[in-house]
Amino acid sequence: MEKMADYNDKNPDRKFTWAGYYVFRNVTTRSEYEWELVKRSGASILMVGIENFNEDIRYHIGKKFSNEAIDFHLEHALKHNIRLNLLNIVGWTFEEQHHIDFIKSWLDTHTKYKDIVEIQWGAGLGIFPHTFLDKNKDELGIKMIANQKPFEWVSTNLQNTPKTRAKWTRELMEHSRDLGYTVVDNLDNHFIIEKVLNEENTDYY
Repeated sequence: MEKMADYNDKNPDRKFTWAGYYVFRNVTTRSEYEWELVKRSGASILMVGIENFNEDIRYHIGKKFSNEAIDFHLEHALKHNIRLNLLNIVGWTFEEQHHIDFIKSWLDTHTKYKDIVEIQWGAGLGIFPHTFLDKNKDELGIKMIANQKPFEWVSTNLQNTPKTRAKWTRELMEHSRDLGYTVVDNLDNHFIIEKVLNEENTDYY
């Protein structure tokens, strides 16, 4: 980014812009300087794997940055007018209704960022072959159903089912839109959500 920022500084009439994936980390003494570099280097939109606004879930996933760090990065993105596409997973293995309620509350209190934030909620957590979740199903209390399809699983310890996850996803999408956030739609995700919510077989749901 230093090289790109240096180029843009020296070539004001030939500046370039870029978009790409970006990682939020806990705040250090260099964090503010790094955001200045992001701006000067020409960043226009950054896609960030927030994964979940609940800190306990995010840490379990492996994204070990605090909610205070999220606030810091959002503030600097707003300051430098850089758009953020926040990628989320709904229905982590131990997610419950109170986690969803916290996310809604977070959205309520962060509307000052809605003009620079786009949100993707996905279609709920999928368990794919050979991943960590797949290899640790028993320990995590995951039971696959419907011929091992990635989105067809239930938690043996909680009321976390395909239908519940689809409901949570739809609620978060609608709540985000009602507050004025831009919600990025994915046709495949919508198909999965609607299919699950309209499922007549309620044996597992």
